Amino acid sequence: MSSEDVPQLIMRIQERMIQSQRQLATVEAQLTLHQREARKSELTLRELASLDPDTPMYRSVGKMFLREDRSEIQDQLQKQQREAKDTVLALEKKKKYFEREAKEANDNLMDVLRSSRGGAGSS
Repeated sequence: MSSEDVPQLIMRIQERMIQSQRQLATVEAQLTLHQREARKSELTLRELASLDPDTPMYRSVGKMFLREDRSEIQDQLQKQQREAKDTVLALEKKKKYFEREAKEANDNLMDVLRSSRGGAGSS
């Protein structure tokens, strides 16, 4: 590899590393959001279970509240919880992928820097 190619290679690796780190940050933010959503549904379901079965239930829709059956509200919450957990699993896989990408780019950058120093010192 010529000494002119090294800076270009370093730039490409740095760009890949920065892109992976940005995507990782985005995935981590989405992961936190969906984990919070799953937890919220779980806590709401737990709270509903502790209420008297005859308690009237309402769901907010915009600025108003609609009365709904307990089973409908529980079904919606369970569906939201399942979807959030499924999304969390998918995002955790993406997170691992981007972590690995960033680590590989960092390792490649270190290798290039080591080899360019070693090659420059022996010439």
